[in-house]
Amino acid sequence: MTCWRKSSTIRANFSYRKATTTAFPFGTTESALDRIHAEINIRALQLRELLKAAAFESELELRRIDVDAFDGAVEEIARAVRSFWRIPRGPITNLMGLIERAGIVLIPMDFTEPEIDAVAQVVPGLPPMIFFNAQAQMDRLRFTLAHELGHLIMHALPTLDMEKEANRFAAEFLMPAVDIVHQLTRVALPLLATLKAVWKVSMAALLERAKTLQRVTPRQYIRLRSELSHRGYLRREPAELDIPAERPALLQAIVAFHIEQLGYGARELAKVVHDQPHRVRTTYFGNSGGLQLVS
Repeated sequence: MTCWRKSSTIRANFSYRKATTTAFPFGTTESALDRIHAEINIRALQLRELLKAAAFESELELRRIDVDAFDGAVEEIARAVRSFWRIPRGPITNLMGLIERAGIVLIPMDFTEPEIDAVAQVVPGLPPMIFFNAQAQMDRLRFTLAHELGHLIMHALPTLDMEKEANRFAAEFLMPAVDIVHQLTRVALPLLATLKAVWKVSMAALLERAKTLQRVTPRQYIRLRSELSHRGYLRREPAELDIPAERPALLQAIVAFHIEQLGYGARELAKVVHDQPHRVRTTYFGNSGGLQLVS
C-alpha cells in the first residue's frame, strides 16, 4: 500500500494542455494565471491534509521514461506504457480509471479560462495530480488527460519540444497506429464521426491522426480541417456524437473515507482542509454520485 506523506512546502512543476484555438499563455492574463495557480495550490494542500489519515494502493507503476533514452521515439514510449500496463489492443474504454490505477489523482476544476484544459502538477510528498477543466467535452478531455500523462512520464523538466511530444504520446497511447491505420480509409467527415464513437476522441484528433499516418494527402487534410472549422466543429462537435462521460473516483474515495470510516461531517472535514463547510460541500460534493455530507 502506498501511503503519501506531506512535504513542508508546495514546490511544483507545472505543465499545461492548452485549447487549440488560443495560444497559451498569451490568451490568458497574468492575473488569471495567478488565480489558477493559487486555486491549484490550495487543492494540493487540501489533498495533503486528507492523505494524513488515508492511504491508497497504486495498482500500476508510473515509470519515468527519458525521451532521450528512446532517441526521441515518443511513440515507442507510448507503446511501452501500454505494454507494461497490459492494456488490450484497441481503444481504451475508461481512461480516467486507468490513470487513477497508476496512482495519479484527477481533480476536476472550474478554471473559467477556456484556454486551459488541464494542468499536471508534481509536488514532493504527494501523488502526481492532474487538475482538469470539468466543463471540457469528454472527447477532447480524454486526449488532454493522455497528453498530461505523457508529461508525467516523459518530462521531469521543461523542454522546447515537450508539448509536441506529449501530443504524440497521447495520439499513440489512445489511437495505436497498428490498430487504427487500416480504419482510416477514404477519410471524410462521416467516417470521422463513426470512428469517434469507437476511439472516444474528437473528430479533429482523428483527422490529425490520419495526417500523421499519411492516410490523407496534405490537400485532403486542409480541406477536411476547413470543413470542420466551417461547421464549428473545432469548437464544439455535434452533441449527438458526444461520448459517455467518465468520472474520477480516487479523490472522491479519499473524501468518502473521512466521512464513512472516520465519521466526519462537513465541519470536521472543513477543519481538516482548512476551508469553509459550504466550500467543502461545493468543492467535493458538487457531483457526489449519492454521497451526502451531514452538518
